[in-house]
Amino acid sequence: MDRFDQMTTFVRVAELGGSAAAARDLGAAPSAVTTHIQALERRLGARLLNRNTRHVKPTEVGEATTGTAWMFSIAWNRRRIWWNRAWRITSEYVSVGS
Repeated sequence: MDRFDQMTTFVRVAELGGSAAAARDLGAAPSAVTTHIQALERRLGARLLNRNTRHVKPTEVGEATTGTAWMFSIAWNRRRIWWNRAWRITSEYVSVGS
């Protein structure tokens, strides 16, 4: 699990208001979402979300972190898209072992 996946998960939980909704949106298991959030909170040394049985809301620190995490998440996803396209173009023109 990398930091960018953790931040993407955090942003989706904060936006959607719950771990279950974020898990559905991300195509992940709810336990994976919880693991990502807990790992990010440990890494940052702060609680990012207030949780109860009905919904999840960002703490003050979570609110402050959401914007930064969102920007990193967008940048990382754009980088992944660029890399996938570059790899596909390169692999079309390179033959190995001919």
